[in-house]
Amino acid sequence: MKIAILTLPFRTNYGQILQGYALQTVLSRMGHEVEMLDDPYFSWDYYLRYPLMCVKRTFEKFISGKKDVEIFVPEHVRIRQHTQDFIDKHIHRRVVRRWDSRLASEFDAFVVGSDQVWRPKYFISGNRPDMGIAFLSFASGKDVKRISYAASFGTDECEYTEDQLVECRQLLKKFDAISVREQSGVTICKEHFEANATHVLDPTLLLSAEDYMSLIPKDCPKSEGDMLVYVLDENEQVRNYIDRISQKNGLAPFRVNAKKHEAGVPLTDCIQPSVEKWLQGFKDARLVVTDSFHACVFSIIFHKPFICIGNKDRGMSRFDSLLRTFNLDHRFKEQSDDFYNDMASFDWTEVDEILGRKRDESMLFLHNGVTCKK
Repeated sequence: MKIAILTLPFRTNYGQILQGYALQTVLSRMGHEVEMLDDPYFSWDYYLRYPLMCVKRTFEKFISGKKDVEIFVPEHVRIRQHTQDFIDKHIHRRVVRRWDSRLASEFDAFVVGSDQVWRPKYFISGNRPDMGIAFLSFASGKDVKRISYAASFGTDECEYTEDQLVECRQLLKKFDAISVREQSGVTICKEHFEANATHVLDPTLLLSAEDYMSLIPKDCPKSEGDMLVYVLDENEQVRNYIDRISQKNGLAPFRVNAKKHEAGVPLTDCIQPSVEKWLQGFKDARLVVTDSFHACVFSIIFHKPFICIGNKDRGMSRFDSLLRTFNLDHRFKEQSDDFYNDMASFDWTEVDEILGRKRDESMLFLHNGVTCKK
C-alpha cells in the first residue's frame, strides 16, 4: 500500500524529525511504501527577494565587517545544514506545493500525525493556509483511507475558531481511524469534534533504543559532560536551577542545541548539531534536564533519569499525559520548585512493562487502521 504521512514541516526540531522518521520506519516495516508530505524550503516570494538579500549580505560582509556572512547561502540553510543531512538521508520526502485532489490520487492512504499537527498556530503557514489541510480536505471525494496517528492539539484547550471547527468536524467524520497523542486530545475530539479517538504512544516510542543507537556513527565524538541540558526556553532562573542541579549531583552539564539566531549572536553559534549528535547526548548522559517533550521521551527510551521543567508557553498537557502514562509524573517540576533529589532511582522495569503494553496497543491500532476495509 502507498501511504502518505502528513505532519509538521521538517526543519531543525529534533523531536519532530525523529517522530516522522519513526512513523515512516514502522509503516515501512509493515511492508508499505511510505512518503512524508513536506513543505518546500523556499516559497516563491523568496526567489523574488533573493537578489535583494544577496545585496544586503554583501553589504554586511564587506561594509559592516560580519565575516561569517555567506553572500549566496541564506542563514537558515547554514543553521540547519546538519539536521538537513539526516532528513536527506533518512526521510522519504515528497515536497508539496499544491494541496489538491491530484495529490490525493497518488496514494492509497493518508496518515495524519504525529506531533502538534492539529494545533492551528503551529500548522498554518504560507504553504498551509488553513486547518482543513490537516484534516485532509484536499482528499475530499477520493476513495482513500484516512487515519490519524498520535495527532496532537498541543494543549488541553481547543484553540480553533468556530469556522475552523465547523469545517474540521465534518472532515474528521470521514476518517477511518482516529488516534491522538494526549489523553486531553481524546476529550477535545469528543467535546468539540463529536469524534471518538484512541490514546496512543508518540511514534518515537514505537522504536527501541537499539533502533536509535544504530543511527549513531561509530566515530561520533563523545559528549563533553554527563548532564545533558536540552532547554528550549532558557532564562536566568532556569540557568540557576541547572547550576544547582549539576553542583549537587557532581555532574558536568553539556548542551546539544545551538543558540537562537538573534541580534548579536554569531551565526556559527547558531548552527544546530546533527540529529546523530543529539542522540549521542542521551547515550552519554547520566541525567537529563529539559523542557522538551521529546527529550523526556528519549530519556525514557534510553533509561536516563530526567527532570522535566514546566513550560506553559509550549503546552503542559503533553508532558502531563506522557509522564502519567509511565507513572513518572514526579519528574515534572514547575519552574518555581526546587530541583533536588534529582538522581532518585527510576523503576525502569515498571516503565518497560508499561511501554511494552502500550506499544503493542499502539501498533495494533496502526496496523488495523491501515489494513481495515473501507
